[in-house]
Amino acid sequence: MEVPLSKSDMPKSGKVDPKPMRFVNAVDPEFDPIAAALRQMHDGIAQEPVPDDFLKLLDQLDDRLADKKTRHD
Repeated sequence: MEVPLSKSDMPKSGKVDPKPMRFVNAVDPEFDPIAAALRQMHDGIAQEPVPDDFLKLLDQLDDRLADKKTRHD
């Protein structure tokens, strides 16, 4: 809660408003520019397609796992 700076800033009732004052041009205290930049970078990378070489490796792993499973059955 913010306290009035002088008597002239105090409401006529003599009580301070329990709600904190909000300033239009104030920076959001919960905004973190580093987190925002990392989130933007992550979102950009997440939208990229998976490289073909990586997909081929995954297919090879799937084939090997399937071969091992059929050998043990």
